[in-house]
Amino acid sequence: MANTIRTLFEASLKAIRSSQFANEIAVARFVDIETLIPAGRRIVVVAPHPDDEVLGCGGILAAAAERDNPMALIGVTDGEACFPASGSFTAQQLAATRRAESVEALRRLGLMPTEITRLGLPDGAVKKHAQLLARRLHHLLRPDDIVIATWRFDGHSDHDTVGRIAAEVVSAKGATLLEVPIWAWHEPPNQRVLSLCANAKRVALTTRWEVRKKYALTAYASQLRPPAPLPRSPVLSANLLPSWLRDWETVFVTDKIAIK
Repeated sequence: MANTIRTLFEASLKAIRSSQFANEIAVARFVDIETLIPAGRRIVVVAPHPDDEVLGCGGILAAAAERDNPMALIGVTDGEACFPASGSFTAQQLAATRRAESVEALRRLGLMPTEITRLGLPDGAVKKHAQLLARRLHHLLRPDDIVIATWRFDGHSDHDTVGRIAAEVVSAKGATLLEVPIWAWHEPPNQRVLSLCANAKRVALTTRWEVRKKYALTAYASQLRPPAPLPRSPVLSANLLPSWLRDWETVFVTDKIAIK
C-alpha cells in the first residue's frame, strides 16, 4: 500500500501554487472533528460524481469511520461523461467502472458496508434535473443527518447544483449541512466567492486519516490513468492532486454548528 501511494502521489509533496482562494482558506480557523460531527449522527455524503466523496472529505470520512458514525452515500451521477465516447469503452462501461471504484474507495476508508443510493442523473446535466434531485433528497434525508455536499460556488455546474439543492433540502428538513470545495481550488474565483471564504473552517487530519484518504483515491484508477485506448490526460492529474491532499480539509459550515 505504501509503495502505491508514494508512486501516485509524489506530486503532493511539492509546493502548492498559491491562488486567491487558497490564500483565503489558508487562514481559516480549525474545528475539531467532535464538534463538526458529533458521535452517533448519521453522515450522508451527496457526491455529484464518483470520487468527489474522497476528494472533498475523504479524511473526514476516515475519521468518522473510527467513531462508528452511521454512513450513507448518495451518488448523483455515475460520472459517465468524464471521457469522450470510445468504440471500445462506452459510457455505460465507464459508469459501471466508476461505481465499482467508489465502492472500493469506501472500503479503503473503512466505511463498508455503507448504504449507497445511486440516482443515475446525467453527468454534466444535473442542473436540468434539479427538481428531481430535490425530490429524491427530500425523500432520503432525515432531520438529524449531517449532510456533506459539494460547495454551491465550486465552479463546476454539477457541483454547484448539488450544493444549492442540498442546502435547500437540508434547510427544509432541519438537518445540518457541510459544503466542501473541490474544483474551487483550480477555478479563478470572483470577489463574491472570495467574500464567502470567511465562513470556511478547516479540519486537521491525522497521519492515519491522510493515508486512508490517499489510499482511497488510488481506487479511482480510471481518473488517475485514462482507460486505454483513450489518448487523454488523467482527470486527476499530478498538478491538481496537491490541492486535495493537504493535512487538512475545508468545510463551509451552517449556523447550526456552534463553532467558537
